This record gives sequence, structure tokens and C-alpha cells, in this order.
Amino acid sequence: MNDFEYAELRARRNTGLLNAINRLLKFLIFVVLIVLGICTFVPQINKKRETEQRIEQLKAEVAKQTELLARRKREEDLLKNDPQYLETIARDKLDVMKEGETIIRIEPSSGPKR
Repeated sequence: MNDFEYAELRARRNTGLLNAINRLLKFLIFVVLIVLGICTFVPQINKKRETEQRIEQLKAEVAKQTELLARRKREEDLLKNDPQYLETIARDKLDVMKEGETIIRIEPSSGPKR
């Protein structure tokens, strides 16, 4: 083997080694970029999920308050416009009864009996 063939063989071996190192470096850079992407976006995804849960909680609270408001408006309307309802509520609060009327009160139990 002459010097030229030996140099050519050595150059091919070095080129193959450099190609392998280049492929390895490209793979490592790709892996590092993926890890950085994950580290960047996972906290934001978690924050978005928490925000969506909070929005759902607030929507449920709004629905509950809307229902309560509707009930109170209905009661206000009845108190303003229905004298019979007003009389019933007033007699109930003051524990007053009409002649010949019997009041029966049923108190809710404090808990289940065993």
C-alpha cells in the first residue's frame, strides 16, 4: 500500500467518524430542543388547565347566584303584589292565626336517627 492509498483510507475513516459524530450531535441538539420545549410549555399548559377549572367554578357560582336572584325577585314580586302571600308570610313570622285556624309546625330533624 503506498502513501496515497494510505492517506485516502485514512481520510475515508476520518470522514466516516466525522459523519457519525455529526449525526450524534444533530440527535443531541434535537433532544435538547424537545426537552426545552417541554420545560417551556408544560407550566403554561398546567396554568391554562387551572384557569379553565376556575372559570368552570365561577360559571357554577354565577348560575347559583342567578337562581338565588330569581327566587328573591319572585318573592319580592309576591310581597309587593299578592296580599294573600304577604298575609301568610306575616302570620307565619309573627305566629298569629285566624279564628278557627290550627297551625301545625313540622320541625326538620337535626339528623338521621339510628
